[in-house]
Amino acid sequence: MSQKPTILWAVSKISYLILFWVIAAFVLMFAAGYRINWQGGFVKETGSIYLQTYSRDKVMVKYTLNGKEHSARLPYVIKDLQPGHYSLTVHYENYEPWSKSFYLGPSQAKLFNDILFIPTVIDSKEATASQKALITNEEKLISDGLVIRGNEIYRTDKASDELILRSSSEVDQVFWFDRKTHILVKNQKTVFIYEVDGTNGTKLFTLKNDLPIKVVVAGSGKELLVGQGEEFTVYDLSLQLKKP
Repeated sequence: MSQKPTILWAVSKISYLILFWVIAAFVLMFAAGYRINWQGGFVKETGSIYLQTYSRDKVMVKYTLNGKEHSARLPYVIKDLQPGHYSLTVHYENYEPWSKSFYLGPSQAKLFNDILFIPTVIDSKEATASQKALITNEEKLISDGLVIRGNEIYRTDKASDELILRSSSEVDQVFWFDRKTHILVKNQKTVFIYEVDGTNGTKLFTLKNDLPIKVVVAGSGKELLVGQGEEFTVYDLSLQLKKP
């Protein structure tokens, strides 16, 4: 005769089954981005931040997130972040810091995959004959979809006009920079670069005069070819990789 299961045996089996499903639920929630807020006593869904350079180069950087400094090799994902407001700055030696302030929502992934590091000192040289020809013969409308209205720059290639930038002085010229993630802005003798949302404005160089310029972005943003009158100059924006 087979022995009938006892009540103790049944309870233990049920307990193991419950424990299994509790652990499985925690594992699934963890994989989905949920974390426990032990102080508040409830589960909160987390977010992440993805960082990558404009040139897709792999570089070691330091980044400061809400006042805390960390090191990372880009591309990099900052995980398990609680929803809230964040201030992020990425530092690469001898380059201007890149900064962004934003709100990160539950289960949201913020993608900053076009971080353009601008050298603190930009090398320049006279353009070669072929580069001069490239600038002279440039017919592509690299300002198409951008409109200047006094000291404001609007993007007009969408359903409705979108204000990109309100400058402190009247804007002379504006150009797209390569993949339309940044714009080049000429204010009299000075040329600046901004992200397409108007942030991270950086002075690139000062021209000899305030005549109009022609611009060619070469090498996926690594070189800026500028023609002004009889002057043709190449500005080096390439990312100089450093050993970790």
